[in-house]
Amino acid sequence: MNVLFIDTNIYLRFFDENRKDLKKLLDTLLKVSNNIFITEQIVAEIERNKLQVFKQSISNYTNKLKIDSVVLPEHFATDFNNIEIGNWNKHRKALKNENEKLSKEIDEIIIKNLDLISKSYDSVSKGLEFLYLNAIKASNGEISNARLRRELGNPPGKQLDSLGDQVTWEQFLNKASTYNEVWIITNDSDYLTEYKGTIFLNSYLYSELRNRNSTLKINCFTDLLSGLESYGKKNNINDLIDKKTVKEIREEEMQYRIVLESSNLKSVKYDSNQHILEIEFLNESLYQYFDVPENVFENLLSSSSPGRFFENEIKGTYRYSKV
Repeated sequence: MNVLFIDTNIYLRFFDENRKDLKKLLDTLLKVSNNIFITEQIVAEIERNKLQVFKQSISNYTNKLKIDSVVLPEHFATDFNNIEIGNWNKHRKALKNENEKLSKEIDEIIIKNLDLISKSYDSVSKGLEFLYLNAIKASNGEISNARLRRELGNPPGKQLDSLGDQVTWEQFLNKASTYNEVWIITNDSDYLTEYKGTIFLNSYLYSELRNRNSTLKINCFTDLLSGLESYGKKNNINDLIDKKTVKEIREEEMQYRIVLESSNLKSVKYDSNQHILEIEFLNESLYQYFDVPENVFENLLSSSSPGRFFENEIKGTYRYSKV
């Protein structure tokens, strides 16, 4: 059996972005729902975090709607440009008033969506409910082993966090002997390490899997699209996600990027919930930088030389992965 292991942080992306192409990925997941390893712990983590993730994500978008109250100083105006300055100020005021009206409207829309998500009436929650049907319950022994794993400091998971990742991994280990090949998709550094575009599973976790199944083939990805594309090709599922859909998703993903004026950087995108900075270079290569503080992203945008800022403040400072 070939199985997809999809971490909670990947599922939460459905509530974190406004790209309509994500619906296509959710539909793709449903096609292979019987081959997705999912636990009650993962379900609980999605359900208790999805509302806050959506709220934080949508707040980032609404903050961009605001117009600063800039007023040009008319008392410095000459007879020549006094009318121009006055008209500009009036136009800015009109735009600000319209912006405030739009902000109130979008607040109403956000409240309605928060209500839908809180009750799981939204389309994403309804879609995920089909995956939840296969959720596996942890045994007392698996919970006990997870607790020991945390106390010993072994990955995945942090010692100060709940037993979530540890429990799910113990369950995954107990199923490993029944699998032929697995696709692990996560953004969590507890699982993966990347070097120049190649992704490696944590050595300790790799050893654990191979001890349970010496012939198990392991594939690792940091984004859902790449993982599903690989899974479809390897399992000869031609209609899982075709090349046209992949192209459409990649192109739409680019539409939600901020274009930069730089000699080597083309555009950027920032995930404030997971602190992932994604940078597209002029040569069209795409990289994700992990654990990047939001103020670093903001400083990159405001820098007079984004390329120089990248070289001095980002390159060599943060973990990265080629997309």
